[in-house]
Amino acid sequence: MHITKTIPKLSEADLLKFERCLDRKEDTGCWEWTASCKQAGHGQIALQGSVYLAHRVAYAVAYGDPEHLQVNHKCGNSRCCRPEHLYAGTQQQNLLDIDPEVRMLRNGRLTLLQVLHIFYSKRPQKELMLLYNVVRSTVSQIQNKKHYRHWTKDLPYPY
Repeated sequence: MHITKTIPKLSEADLLKFERCLDRKEDTGCWEWTASCKQAGHGQIALQGSVYLAHRVAYAVAYGDPEHLQVNHKCGNSRCCRPEHLYAGTQQQNLLDIDPEVRMLRNGRLTLLQVLHIFYSKRPQKELMLLYNVVRSTVSQIQNKKHYRHWTKDLPYPY
């Protein structure tokens, strides 16, 4: 569950401070946050004595406070603060929005193709572990249909 803070009415100084932290990318159309970021890559800004997520501030300035809803990215770029790339929604909507393969890449996890390669590979586990930068137990669990089961559960064993 996400705890959300109401975005306060921003002063001209607050808006100027916010604006200086944006880099408008012509190639993607995203307005990327260039200042402080949380571990997950979402921008954050201190305003009026509290810290807020930058994309929530951008949404609130453009459309009003999203209140109890979270602000999701249509573009999949967690640093993006362009209002047209944002929408107020639920965590479930956010997860349904994202292509599973893209989500795995973004989270530093394995893609479907990588999982299938590990599952069907005859290479030693240590080699696969180094190739995909995962621990040996991940390789073993994929090969034994215990990890990434949603992709391997109906596959026949390769041996």
